[in-house]
Amino acid sequence: MPCRTRCRRPMPTWADTKPIHPPILEKKTMKKYLALALTAALSPLAAQNTAGDFVAATWPDSQGVGGGLHLVDVTKGTFTQLTGVSGDLTRARSITKDPYSVPVYYVGTTAEVVTTLGDPNIYRLVMSGGKVAQVTKLNTNSLKNDGAILQLHVVGDEIWFLSKTRLAKMPKAGGKETTISTVTAKYPVMATDGRWIYTNLDSTGAYASATIYKVDPQDLKKWVTIFTAGAPFPTFVTNLTVDGDGYLNVIDRGNFSGHTLSVVNPLTGTAVSQVPLNIGQFGTSHVLQDPKTKDYVALGTPPLGSTLKGIGAVVYNGGKQTKTFFGGITGQIGGLTVQRSPHLHKFGHTCASTFKIEPRMWANSVPEPGNAAYAVTLEAPANTVGILILGAHGALPGPIALPNAGTCVLGVSPVLLISGAVPAAGTLSVGLPLPSSLKPGAIDVQWAILDSAANKSGLVTTQVGSIITN
Repeated sequence: MPCRTRCRRPMPTWADTKPIHPPILEKKTMKKYLALALTAALSPLAAQNTAGDFVAATWPDSQGVGGGLHLVDVTKGTFTQLTGVSGDLTRARSITKDPYSVPVYYVGTTAEVVTTLGDPNIYRLVMSGGKVAQVTKLNTNSLKNDGAILQLHVVGDEIWFLSKTRLAKMPKAGGKETTISTVTAKYPVMATDGRWIYTNLDSTGAYASATIYKVDPQDLKKWVTIFTAGAPFPTFVTNLTVDGDGYLNVIDRGNFSGHTLSVVNPLTGTAVSQVPLNIGQFGTSHVLQDPKTKDYVALGTPPLGSTLKGIGAVVYNGGKQTKTFFGGITGQIGGLTVQRSPHLHKFGHTCASTFKIEPRMWANSVPEPGNAAYAVTLEAPANTVGILILGAHGALPGPIALPNAGTCVLGVSPVLLISGAVPAAGTLSVGLPLPSSLKPGAIDVQWAILDSAANKSGLVTTQVGSIITN
């Protein structure tokens, strides 16, 4: 099995860049700036919410047993039922973490439970100290026709959700939802990296079995096949997520075979690693990666013939199973999220550069205070100039269209610019050492590329990324 590390694109060091005006700041100055810029912090850290904790959503089985929200402690190997969960929240079908606020989660419910009828809804939850302290319903319209909220994703200031009938979005603050695409499939899955939508639905919204498509939310006419799970054997995908390195995590199973986790490079469509999951053959499974420890945590039922009971977790790292613990959760698996900042929370669109190359950016690690090796990397045409723009999160009310630059926009209010030439390898990296005294908060970054052949303005921009330290 190929090693994840070997499969990553080597990241150029700071010394590989060729600075132009304005000069690259010394690391000491960079630390001072970041410490000041991130003083405008978000919600204060809730000490009871431990980094690395997972939270699982479940809904009752056909007998009406189980359902609710559960803290999953991978280190201790335990499940703990969260208190303060009642009513609709006992029918939790999906869950996601708000990366910008430590105690805030979003939960989608289902109407599929016979014993507790009710329309599906989307809720904002404030969790602290092992309990749900505050619940706010976000949707102002009835979601009865959606049947169930199967997946939730925070993308910037929006929530994107997948239901049984559509893919839609709504403001994080609540309000009316907007349909992106309709769904006619029985077993839809969806994930996003803030730029692309990844799904097993074809362009008509029908179920495409084991095929994963890449879809541009700005151009829903173009659906690109990037991966087919389990080929050439009959199989179907039961879960899809994006990990901290930007790889797709695909769980599939056959009609007569168990679940397999494939880690897929979305650019090439190749599986960089595959491992069979030691969980039940039937039913669904959910997987999520801790972006810091690189642990993949998969929820599922016990394997056939096992004496174990209930829903459990299997932990994998480096392609090997490292831990298994079952019990503590009854009902059916709804979703899974983790209390951890992403490497870089990306949102918005990007625009094509020379030869239709779409510039990308990523970060190398979790932006924790004291992470002196933290760096943001640009992938763009060689021999162009990349400018990293840094500014306070939320300083702009919305993206600003750039004159004569096509669909390119400015998404960050500039406070600091760092520039360099993109070398022949096509990647330019800027180190942003994070001081240990850094307080919780967020700063937005965006790359602008000086490329005279791209458009009349000679300027191209990437998505916006938030560096969130909480």
